[in-house]
Amino acid sequence: ASYNKFHNNTHRDSVFIALSNCCTSIFAGIVVFSILGHMAHKLDMDVEDVVDTGPGLVFVAYPEALTLLPISPLWSVLFFFMIFTVGLDTQFVMLETCITGICDEFPRTMQKYKTLVLLAV
Repeated sequence: ASYNKFHNNTHRDSVFIALSNCCTSIFAGIVVFSILGHMAHKLDMDVEDVVDTGPGLVFVAYPEALTLLPISPLWSVLFFFMIFTVGLDTQFVMLETCITGICDEFPRTMQKYKTLVLLAV
């Protein structure tokens, strides 16, 4: 909130972000389970027997779907590059949250030492 204008409509922004997150999650779920259904049909198995549950599901379902696309090596490289950049961005967000909280708490002191605090954290 410290980067927003003073009279920014934060309620609207938070509702937009929450709805965008829900829609993205629903879309990703539809994609993953349609791929799992295709894999189950192709292997003549039940869907629950095709793959384990958990976050590792994305590393089984999506690569399988990418092999079905034309120019699959290109899409595979782009997919894993996207996963890498999402993880890297998460680290930047966590770091920026800590730095912003410290700088907002001590604005006069941190104006001079912001670079040192960044390096220390």
